[in-house]
Amino acid sequence: MNTHTADTLVSVTRQPGDRILEAAYDLMIEQGFTAMSMRSLAKKVGLHAGSLYYHFPSKQELLEEVIESLQQRRLKAWYLEKAGLRDTLTQLAAFIRFNVRRHLHCLREEHLLKLETCHLAPEQRLRVDEQEACYVQELKGILQRGMKERLFRIDDLNAVAYGILGLCSCTPGLSQECIAPEACVVDTVTRMTHQLLSLKPRKS
Repeated sequence: MNTHTADTLVSVTRQPGDRILEAAYDLMIEQGFTAMSMRSLAKKVGLHAGSLYYHFPSKQELLEEVIESLQQRRLKAWYLEKAGLRDTLTQLAAFIRFNVRRHLHCLREEHLLKLETCHLAPEQRLRVDEQEACYVQELKGILQRGMKERLFRIDDLNAVAYGILGLCSCTPGLSQECIAPEACVVDTVTRMTHQLLSLKPRKS
């Protein structure tokens, strides 16, 4: 079992629906959504396959629940990371560090969040996209404050925000190619972000 699952993905009460969600998360991480079958999921939680549909009417609804749980967990982790940080540049540095670490240590989760949403129905995808927008807005908020403080020069806020997220998502390849420690990868992505933002040096 993934060590993050039991204490962060679902409630500690471990109701039947929670156990199904936890097991589905494990199987999706291990096999991917397409390869996971409801039969294998039922076997993992010790239920008949038909019993799963009482809690989750479709495989797609189960996927939506897993993705939304991961999105909420990631957002909560970021709230804890940024707690007490008031300075714009400090928040930006923390956001970059947080995302680099996620892509280095929670890569399968990030792949699930980005790649498996294509299996959702349009209305489900809309709900998931709304949740994702809340997370992206955290970065946009930092960038907007930096613009007001005349720290950053940004012509297209949306493009720059997703550009920074894209840089963070490339870190696993950067780490493997350069065999670089985490701190070096964070520093590299930070410097690239500063170039993207035309970051002005602070006045002494």
